[in-house]
Amino acid sequence: MARKMMKMTKMRKMMKMTKMEVKKMKVQTKGTR
Repeated sequence: MARKMMKMTKMRKMMKMTKMEVKKMKVQTKGTR
């Protein structure tokens, strides 16, 4: 359940961000994993 909440907040944050920022976030997530 906690994981689902995190995903929701992440999605919402992405919506607020610009496309470029979203791209950066995606790259960062891939790098961390």
